[in-house]
Amino acid sequence: MATVLFRKLRLSGFGPYRDTVTCRLTCGVNTLIARNEAGKSSLVAGLMATIFGLPAKSDPGEFGHRRFKNWYGPSRFEGELEFEADGTVYK
Repeated sequence: MATVLFRKLRLSGFGPYRDTVTCRLTCGVNTLIARNEAGKSSLVAGLMATIFGLPAKSDPGEFGHRRFKNWYGPSRFEGELEFEADGTVYK
């Protein structure tokens, strides 16, 4: 089985992140400590969305674009994940 390491997550217009935010990850356990409503869960949801995608649902109560797109008119709504699998880097 391949060893997979997440290296960098970049989100734009996702959840509370109107502008682009980049989270660099290291080998081992990564910890993010922040106040409530600072976007910790949004980073996890963004990671999942970049791997599996988001359904184009218009109901903000459901898991989809409408729920996670920033409310303040971001110029972009996208994510990018950089990861390494057995020494090969992918985006």
